[in-house]
Amino acid sequence: METLFKKISEEENGDYHIIYEKSYQPYLLLPLQMKENGLQIKSLQLKIPYDNQIIEIEYSFSKTHVGVLFSQLKDGFSIPQFQISNRSHYKRLFNKKLNILKINCEDPKFRKYLTSKLDELQIEHIAREVKFESQITGRINNDQYEIKTSFHLAFSEKKTVLRPMINLYKCLIDYKAS
Repeated sequence: METLFKKISEEENGDYHIIYEKSYQPYLLLPLQMKENGLQIKSLQLKIPYDNQIIEIEYSFSKTHVGVLFSQLKDGFSIPQFQISNRSHYKRLFNKKLNILKINCEDPKFRKYLTSKLDELQIEHIAREVKFESQITGRINNDQYEIKTSFHLAFSEKKTVLRPMINLYKCLIDYKAS
């Protein structure tokens, strides 16, 4: 995972950091197999500049095992608010043709744009094949548009989802010009 973050940082001219913490067994408070100096990786962080915006990525391995992508867009974005989440397994049981990702957005043009990008970037396919369950929101907060994605890292293909998600953020940033 560290290698992937570093490689993306180099390709995207990003800022990459590793945050360490002391490593102990939870019940005995004894050190585990440790990295150098008794530390283990707490999180991997990456900031990618794109079109005068910053896409922030953090994979936290400490207690939560959560991946988060975040961007607070500057310069008065006019993107409609939206939410993308996974459909319930119960609903999909009765209609297998339904997309696994559900898009809530009042603007039909933007909803169509999101649907096409999720397909084009293979995010829909990844969600279906490797049980990638994410919550993606775009909303206005304190007069600035925020895009935030969070997902649990307890699936095998956590490396596979990183580039498509970065590209989705780039598409959302590019949408402002449309």
